[in-house]
Amino acid sequence: LGVEEHLRYCSDVQPDIFVPLAQTLSVDNPNKGREKAEKVGKRNKHWFTDTLAKMEKGHEATLMNSNEVALCPIVMSDNYLSSSGAAMMSESTGKVLGSALIGVHGIDAAMKARLKSTIEIAEAQQKAKLRFGSIGSEGPWALLTMIQQGFDIIETVYPYILTKLGYASTFWSGIGTKPETVIQSKIDLRSLKYSLSKEPLLPGCNCFTCKNYTRGYIHHLVHCREMLADSLLYIHNAQLMLNLVSASRTHIEKGSFEDFYRDWKMTHKN
Repeated sequence: LGVEEHLRYCSDVQPDIFVPLAQTLSVDNPNKGREKAEKVGKRNKHWFTDTLAKMEKGHEATLMNSNEVALCPIVMSDNYLSSSGAAMMSESTGKVLGSALIGVHGIDAAMKARLKSTIEIAEAQQKAKLRFGSIGSEGPWALLTMIQQGFDIIETVYPYILTKLGYASTFWSGIGTKPETVIQSKIDLRSLKYSLSKEPLLPGCNCFTCKNYTRGYIHHLVHCREMLADSLLYIHNAQLMLNLVSASRTHIEKGSFEDFYRDWKMTHKN
């Protein structure tokens, strides 16, 4: 799509917010693909500036339902893109509602490097009214880190990815008593050790799946490749992430989130 066509779609849909993003980039190894990363960063910056220019001139394709509809995109994979995103924030006008941080997801050292950059960028975005972040397939540890850094809306496909791989989340969602020892964040329902288990996916969980089905039964469904396996696992995996966000919100309101964040990290394997 071109900028004008993209804006026409936005005008038809009438969203409250949108991201003027030309291309995303996922780089697991920040030392590879630098040339492509720079091209993506430049392309997104041009999209952002072109979008703002057309909105400020009252282009016919930008008949939005609000004067504050644009989210500034920041595509993170290396220092160049981080600085490019920061530059877009500094150039933004009253048309910009907030900022979007996309491409935080990664593995091992790359993930740690991105989270470090995430913290640095978050500190530079304190004036943003709304901060949107995408953590891709990263799990609850990345989610809590983004919350701790003040992001308002966080997108994740973690429950979906776990479900398709046959895993069930078992992390502490902040509801109930804190675990006394370090616990695993997920279990593999494909494993034969669960074939005769009569336990729920997570003892104490109040989701529909845990209240009605056992690990053994879902293990059977996974091995038979039954569609019901995906449905039941996704209900559980999504509910646990929602519970974690709910608990985080409660701790933020009480002023105890930092304690909760520290306790959570101490009781889970990375």
